[in-house]
Amino acid sequence: LLRDLQQQYETHGVNLVKISGKWQFRTAKDLSFLLQKEAVSERKLSRAAIETLAMPDTTNIQPLIQALALANGSEPSEPVYPLGAANALITIAYCYTLSFQYRDSISLLKKAVQLLSTTDSARLRCTAYLGLGSLYNLNGDTSTAISYSQRSIFIAEQNDLKFELVHSLITYSGILYNVGAYDDAEAALIKAQRIAKELNDQRLVSGCLNNLANVYLVKGKIKQAEATARSSLALSICPARTGYVLDTLGQILIKKGDLLGAAECFQQAIDNGELAENPSGVVESYMHIAELFIRSGNYAE
Repeated sequence: LLRDLQQQYETHGVNLVKISGKWQFRTAKDLSFLLQKEAVSERKLSRAAIETLAMPDTTNIQPLIQALALANGSEPSEPVYPLGAANALITIAYCYTLSFQYRDSISLLKKAVQLLSTTDSARLRCTAYLGLGSLYNLNGDTSTAISYSQRSIFIAEQNDLKFELVHSLITYSGILYNVGAYDDAEAALIKAQRIAKELNDQRLVSGCLNNLANVYLVKGKIKQAEATARSSLALSICPARTGYVLDTLGQILIKKGDLLGAAECFQQAIDNGELAENPSGVVESYMHIAELFIRSGNYAE
């Protein structure tokens, strides 16, 4: 009877076979590849990868988790592919930053730095240090932020990484601006602008000019601030950046006493911010419009 059944199932998707003296149904050999696609290979993830599973659903990080697991191999403490693991950690840290989990981002970036110490990837090291500088600045630890930013600048300069150097200088200038070192911030931005021009990167040049306009504004150089902001606006090519520049220009016009022009700038900044789905920029511009109403005594508005 079993032999008859075996012959009957020979042309089916499952075959009756005898293995170790026992009969059992097995998937036909010519179809086994279909099941192989569904096979799951379990691998122990590192603590960083496991923690990342708690990220909000709005960020799709599953591919990053898989990349980190593959790079780690069977022993997360000694990754098989340190560059791959470090790259995944840096990207996951960026995702944490977007959800305002700065401490977790810092932890991941420090792990990435440790892995990169055994490699020759200057670009990734520069990126990790740049991220740490930004995060410590957000956390209010200015001295540590400056230290990491200076490391990022040093690595970029030593390895002729001009794109990374511009970003490092912009971050560094922002930290200096926050502590009132306006002259040093200005010098860093002028250097960043020059390199951005060499790269022919219009977006970066616009960003440098907008930040410079803010420095000139706080230093009381109103004419220079306005001219710089308008130059930044002329180069701006995306709604989010345009919104920020218009907001800066509006603040400069307030200092000039041109309240009507400032109101127009803030409204345009709001329009661009909404177009770019940039709520933080929109809120900031609304606050500046509210300030104009207060100046004019229109408290109800």
